[in-house]
Amino acid sequence: MDETPQSGDVDDTKDPESGAASPSRGYETVASQMPQGVLLGVEIQRLTAEANLLVGADAEQFGPASYDLRLGNEYYQDGGFRTLSDEQDTIVMKANDFVFVSTLETLQMPRDLTGRCYLRRTLANKGAGLLSQGQIDPGFTGRIFGLLYNFAQGDVYLRRGDHVFTVEFTYTTEWREGAWDYPSQGGEYQNSFSLRDFLRKHDGPPLQGGWRAIEAKFDALEGQLQAALERTQDLATQGFRLFTFALAALGVLAVLFAAAGVYIVIKSPSAPNVVVVTPSNTGANAIPSSPSAPPQSTPTAAPLDSSGGTAPAASQQAPQGAVSVSDASRRQ
Repeated sequence: MDETPQSGDVDDTKDPESGAASPSRGYETVASQMPQGVLLGVEIQRLTAEANLLVGADAEQFGPASYDLRLGNEYYQDGGFRTLSDEQDTIVMKANDFVFVSTLETLQMPRDLTGRCYLRRTLANKGAGLLSQGQIDPGFTGRIFGLLYNFAQGDVYLRRGDHVFTVEFTYTTEWREGAWDYPSQGGEYQNSFSLRDFLRKHDGPPLQGGWRAIEAKFDALEGQLQAALERTQDLATQGFRLFTFALAALGVLAVLFAAAGVYIVIKSPSAPNVVVVTPSNTGANAIPSSPSAPPQSTPTAAPLDSSGGTAPAASQQAPQGAVSVSDASRRQ
């Protein structure tokens, strides 16, 4: 649920969560006669107690020469402002995802103090990167907001109240009249207490899409390819069924043609008579022979008898249905 107040509802002179006003010493010099250099943890604690350097600081977050800033409630992800709560206290950064985060603490920088903010090393080792933080100008008042990106293939988890950034402070040279005065000369991000107000000061709308949008397009393309593959498989199944049906139809037609051929052969008329031609039955006296008639024998010459005539051989018999010459003479 987005509970971030609208930019018009933000009092630029107060922290909307702590209600702390800018301290009277917030824009004064604090170095005095101290040499320039990185502040030790005890010096950061002193400035926090005396000049409200860190509003909402936790004593356990002070390091040897730095302070560990904790993850705040507001963040911006997937094109929308969101708020962490007791029920939902963790930000999940997917692979190639980015998120704008805020800190619990508010900084009120003196005129002769500058700061630098770094991503917690543990998060960097998990694949997260800080893309939008650098020097904290002298005289700045507001929260720290950072753009994180997940370069890893796995998820990165950010829990509310956990150490997310490390800030270190350095004294500048002696401040003098005529030097840049961040509060009075209109620093771009001065009094940025809410993430919505911070991003409103950017030129153009907040970042949207990025690699997540490209990933979504690839997911949509993958869905379209999957649907096309399923459609292709359906068409292949239908084609196989049609092919099987065509083969079965051709088999039925082949059987029908074979049966028709057998039927035609059975119902066809008998074969016509043929004439057996031999040397003895050529000419006008040729006797037709049917397929059922016995084959005709070829006549041979008979031997001569004592009177000089011929006599039929005892073993020679006339074919069935034939008339011999002697029988014809008797009939005459």
